[in-house]
Amino acid sequence: MVKKNKKANTLIKKNLLKRLFRQAGIKRISPEAISEIEKFVVKKIETLRDKLKEKITINARKTVKEKDVKEILNETANYPEI
Repeated sequence: MVKKNKKANTLIKKNLLKRLFRQAGIKRISPEAISEIEKFVVKKIETLRDKLKEKITINARKTVKEKDVKEILNETANYPEI
């Protein structure tokens, strides 16, 4: 017996996404749409992680600071990938 319900990640809870959409006025959303949204968010988080890793490596630090996150987010807001 093969399981089809493979959990994509543990960062994002499907019920939280559904609730956020319901609060925005979207009554129903398909499981496939939720899955695509999860993939998108995970990709963005991975990109952020990689940029932060590069930044702290250049600055010879081990700790990511709030300032670093804000700088990276501002850079990506000015040059969106989508």
